[in-house]
Amino acid sequence: MKLFYNAHLYKQDNDAFVCEGDSFKEFGRYSDLVNKYEYEEQIDLNGKYVYPGFNDSHMHLLNLGIFLCNISLYEHTSSIKEVQKHLREEIAKHPERTFFRGRGYNQDYFEEKRMLTRSDLDEVSTEVPILMTRACGHIGVCNSKAIEVLGIKADEKVEMGQFDLETGIFEEFALNMVYERVPKPDKKQLKEYLLKGIEHVNSYGVTSCHSEDFETCPGVDYKDIIAAYEELLEEGKLNVRINEQCQFPTIDGLKAFLADGYPHKLQNKHLRMGQLKLLADGSLGARTAFMTRDYKGQKDSKGLCLYSQEEMDEFVKLAYQNKMGTVVHCIGDGAIDIVLNSFKKVMKDDPDNKLHNGIVHVQITRKDQVEDIIKHNICCLVQSIFIDYDAKIVYEQVEKDIADTSYAFKTYLKGGVIVSNGSDSPVEEPDVLKGMECGITRTPVGYDTPYLIEEAFTVDEAIDTYTINGARLSNEESYKGLLKEGYLADFVVLDKDIAEVNKKDIHKIDVLETYLGSKLVYQR
Repeated sequence: MKLFYNAHLYKQDNDAFVCEGDSFKEFGRYSDLVNKYEYEEQIDLNGKYVYPGFNDSHMHLLNLGIFLCNISLYEHTSSIKEVQKHLREEIAKHPERTFFRGRGYNQDYFEEKRMLTRSDLDEVSTEVPILMTRACGHIGVCNSKAIEVLGIKADEKVEMGQFDLETGIFEEFALNMVYERVPKPDKKQLKEYLLKGIEHVNSYGVTSCHSEDFETCPGVDYKDIIAAYEELLEEGKLNVRINEQCQFPTIDGLKAFLADGYPHKLQNKHLRMGQLKLLADGSLGARTAFMTRDYKGQKDSKGLCLYSQEEMDEFVKLAYQNKMGTVVHCIGDGAIDIVLNSFKKVMKDDPDNKLHNGIVHVQITRKDQVEDIIKHNICCLVQSIFIDYDAKIVYEQVEKDIADTSYAFKTYLKGGVIVSNGSDSPVEEPDVLKGMECGITRTPVGYDTPYLIEEAFTVDEAIDTYTINGARLSNEESYKGLLKEGYLADFVVLDKDIAEVNKKDIHKIDVLETYLGSKLVYQR
């Protein structure tokens, strides 16, 4: 047993707790616990602040690891010229690489206010292949050498996406044409990527995540990804609890997964298969999210719809028949219409939504959709951290009437649905404290004007969305997500009290330590 003491515990008057194995055994005062048991270890937490381990309810752990091992453009996106300069420096530093990949540019931050193109990358190099993906992950661009090396032809057919070889831009599932042809990672490399991602999320206090990994490397069998996770677990290196959001873009892929006995044959407290994951549209910043009206200032521009109503119905029904919930990426109101229609059909027999069908992102919404989501108890997998960027552009992308009823996160919470929070990393950093701040202030970091302040969370509500609500989403709330006796001893130690600092300084709080099952997995 271990005794942790000299701590401020979230929602408790106690200053100490005992862990036995991977669980909390008892909470109390240090003076009462110090001599109560024999301890193998006593850990002084130095008067710091203890919270339940953070749960990121939608991210891409494998993709995060790949991103961390490649070129990051997030800090180099003020202009196309800055992107080019950084790429030249990276290519010069790594002459051993035969293919250069990167992510993180955002044309809204460019001085030039346009998308990165093939010719921009050709100015960097026509000798080495380069693939750069926008921050959202829904658009990418190749240079001429990459297009040549990958053998992409202008007359190739693509479903659920589009591409233009003149600009070198690939949108949505057209990106898979590129990803399928880059060198495939083997299981050893998959494990290395996952370890890199795990270390990164632990540094932000994340002890659990709902991760979407199966389509990260097109051409890599999902079983190899599961095997990589299982080997890390056996080796004692899986230092985050995984609830896999199982993406299968084709109905045949889903049928094969179900025929293999998933998701039900892999369900433990460390690694489990979760809901079916689908993509219904693109992103707001890339203007590929599917809307019922044109994007502001444009004609015949409603984004991309990736599945018809009939196709979505088939996926959701098949999952439901196999007692598997479905969560769907929806950013535009047009996509949300399709998904709500599908959910309503299967939930006639499941009005309590026990399978936890949900919408990921649930961003651009009409008032009638907000009411429908609450009425039918649809789970909302939100990203408060998106407020940091989206609040600056939402009124530029859509008309005011619909912008005023969007990102309605507090309304869903008040309506009684499960609202869980995440980062969509590597779209954003898995920075839970920054996400909490954006959810509480509804204001981009460093800005003064909030976006729909009536949708702001209280501090406790924000914490719940990143802890117990994520556990509820995966039906784990009976043993995870709280500082409570008998629960898994997953917790994070912060240097300050979230409730006591200035709300606009929450992102400055430091994660000092992260514990998984009472084991220290990160120390600042």
